[in-house]
Amino acid sequence: PTPLLSTEAVYESQTGLVVAKEISSVVEQFNLGQKVIAATVDNASNMDVALKNLSFLKVGCFAHTLNLAAQKVYDIPAVSSWCAKIRSVVVR
Repeated sequence: PTPLLSTEAVYESQTGLVVAKEISSVVEQFNLGQKVIAATVDNASNMDVALKNLSFLKVGCFAHTLNLAAQKVYDIPAVSSWCAKIRSVVVR
């Protein structure tokens, strides 16, 4: 497993440039230089901007993408109705 290198509190708007600056700081702190080529992130546009500024490849988070897809499916009226019926039987 890959260790977590750092968590940083950010007290300003988390724009792509701000995120890129924070990531760059951690990369420098651990002397990673050109060793980082990709990052796993959610689908937020600020992360796209950050990774583009850092010249990192984007690897979308599968769990986040799957969660978004499940939410979209649940928004379909027939699906949410079906789930409500199942819940009423199972919860009893």
